[in-house]
Amino acid sequence: MKTIQEIQSEFISAFTEIRDPLLQYEFLLQIGSQMAPYPEECRDEQHLIFGCQSKVWIVCEREDDRIRIFMDSEALIIKGIIAVAVEMFQGQSACDIAHAEVTYISQTDLKNQISVDRFRGVHSVIQAIQNFAASENILEPW
Repeated sequence: MKTIQEIQSEFISAFTEIRDPLLQYEFLLQIGSQMAPYPEECRDEQHLIFGCQSKVWIVCEREDDRIRIFMDSEALIIKGIIAVAVEMFQGQSACDIAHAEVTYISQTDLKNQISVDRFRGVHSVIQAIQNFAASENILEPW
């Protein structure tokens, strides 16, 4: 299994190779469309991430020491942006997720393509996943 950093680096390389912003959006739409189906029974307030302009739902589960994530959003581009984080974190250890440095937005044109409010929303989703991972694991101090 690839590490979080390896997956993130691959995304950064692939995304930056695409120069046309419309093709970058298409790439994000493709990533979002490859997400596992979101469980309809979890499309509720309990799984809704607050702080996002559009609705985003997240379900995190622990299987042994690995985290499994389901996500959906009503905004397709945001779904694609968040799907990158889900892909990075899917099946990784709780400790690795909790300590991961997520830089794929700041290291690509995404930082210029989404509004500050949308950036905060995406960050809220990533933080919720990392908080779940941290709560499932006793973290050693650095």
